[in-house]
Amino acid sequence: MKRRSINLEEMIDGYFDYCDAVNEGQKNIIKPYTLSGLLCYTGLTRESFCELLKVKRHKNVLSKALSRIEAYIEENMLTGALSCNASLNSLKYNFSWGEKQAEGEDDVQKNLCVTLSPELSALAV
Repeated sequence: MKRRSINLEEMIDGYFDYCDAVNEGQKNIIKPYTLSGLLCYTGLTRESFCELLKVKRHKNVLSKALSRIEAYIEENMLTGALSCNASLNSLKYNFSWGEKQAEGEDDVQKNLCVTLSPELSALAV
């Protein structure tokens, strides 16, 4: 009997199917889609995943998986199904969310000076 090898796309689909099966019928999300969960399920390391993203034949399927995880986290965070803080941390770390500096912009601390009227100054003491 010939053994059929499973390809990357089938492994990724298997991960999402597994998460969906665990969550089916549950009131709360038990198994959210995560990049770490995908890596564990497929047996890939973060480094090997990043290397595979550079390979033309794998880039499309891996990019779709990343987009699916990102959308899942964002949508479930906004509906309250997932923790906002944990979701934001995942989105910042895994999907480069957050403030981006303009190229060449230094990390210069900006100061704001507030001047109070004499009446408010007297109350602030």
